[in-house]
Amino acid sequence: MITIYCCKSNFNSTFQDADKAVEDIFASIKSGGIKIDDELNFILQFALRELFNNAVEHGNNFNVQKKIAYKVDIREDMLRISVTDGGKGFDLGCVIEREHEDSLTRDRNRGLSSLIDMGFMINVCDSCINAELYLNKYTVRYGRNDEKMNTMLEGKTLILTPDTDLIAVNVKDLMEFTKSKLEEQADYDEIIIDLSSSENIDSMGITFLIGVYKTAVQKEKKVIIKGASPAMINLFRIMKLDEIFEVE
Repeated sequence: MITIYCCKSNFNSTFQDADKAVEDIFASIKSGGIKIDDELNFILQFALRELFNNAVEHGNNFNVQKKIAYKVDIREDMLRISVTDGGKGFDLGCVIEREHEDSLTRDRNRGLSSLIDMGFMINVCDSCINAELYLNKYTVRYGRNDEKMNTMLEGKTLILTPDTDLIAVNVKDLMEFTKSKLEEQADYDEIIIDLSSSENIDSMGITFLIGVYKTAVQKEKKVIIKGASPAMINLFRIMKLDEIFEVE
């Protein structure tokens, strides 16, 4: 499956550094244009803080001379978090059994069992803990915002949304960005050009659409135009472009 986001780094064994690491992860997710629904956003925050804080306190015993390494991998179908500390590891079964046996009003010892109850699959190998969560219930999308173009990969569909009119003054920038995007992104079956934000078009804008179509045909990809105004759709019919594009 497609990897939507991946990062790895390390931090010092303090709660402050663990918190900073979580903030850095979410900042990079946001800057990368990753869109996560609210429930998954909450779950990811909770899981990262729980795993990081456990490594700080129980793995490295707040020893600032020891680092905590992590990797976060978000794919279309699964979230994976790996955290490695400088400790000796632990018996996951014993920890979970103790957490479940303790009183509901206990002060501590509920984090890992809570992750499992959320749907995470947890495994421990020496000083590394791995947490995996299937994302069939959640929405994760990739998008990148540029000045005049928004791109988003949803499953096997690459969506191109010009955030401007398709007119001569804008076409050069649109062509350059779209060309690079189509070259770097190969794992899609079709292209949707969403024209809902484009009120006007001229012959250079038509040239841009034809250019996208020709590139897609070379890669054996389908092109669909959505969101065009009735007047723009009528223009496509006049130019017989509806015989080339699928217009919805």
